[in-house]
Amino acid sequence: MALLTHDVWHTQTAHLLSTCGHLVTCDHFGEPSHTKAILAFAFGELHDVNLSLADRVCQLPDSLPCYAQSEIAYHLEQPLLHAIHSSDYQTTTDVARRARELGCPKNITLVAQAWHAPRCIHTCNQMGFEVAALRVVNAFSSHDPQFWVRSAHDWCLKERWRQLPWVDLSAVTTTSLNAQLTHYRHITSRCSGQKWFGLPVK
Repeated sequence: MALLTHDVWHTQTAHLLSTCGHLVTCDHFGEPSHTKAILAFAFGELHDVNLSLADRVCQLPDSLPCYAQSEIAYHLEQPLLHAIHSSDYQTTTDVARRARELGCPKNITLVAQAWHAPRCIHTCNQMGFEVAALRVVNAFSSHDPQFWVRSAHDWCLKERWRQLPWVDLSAVTTTSLNAQLTHYRHITSRCSGQKWFGLPVK
């Protein structure tokens, strides 16, 4: 895992990430052909990033069973595809748990958005999976209904918020989560002179 600072925005975000310890991005690692299955996590609701994640899946061996969140599965025609559907908002834990219930083998290639990948890896490890390979897409969805997937800044805001001891993610929806995060964003901006950890609030 490594903090990506290849452009100005990521450099500006570096200080914020340094206050959150585990909040880093991931790059590709491992050899997918040595794993037993693919587990693909969606990023937001719109097609743009999820289509790119589907493209990553298509670059992997067809012989591997693929367990993909529905936003990614929509774009796939894998011969061994297991779509992870839900009419409710799904947390990373929800997706990993459902993949396990569907019989996903433990030794996996993980496909995820680069900033989401560290949490996906941690969650999968906690669920008993072994993430032996990773393929990522380092992009955001600027107009997604889930505002926390629109930029690195918004993603970091959500990741910082979800660490607060009173946060309960057990029964959230996109609408309620947007509302809670918007409120949190206003509080943090007022407390730091219209900036959040030195970064302007957009």
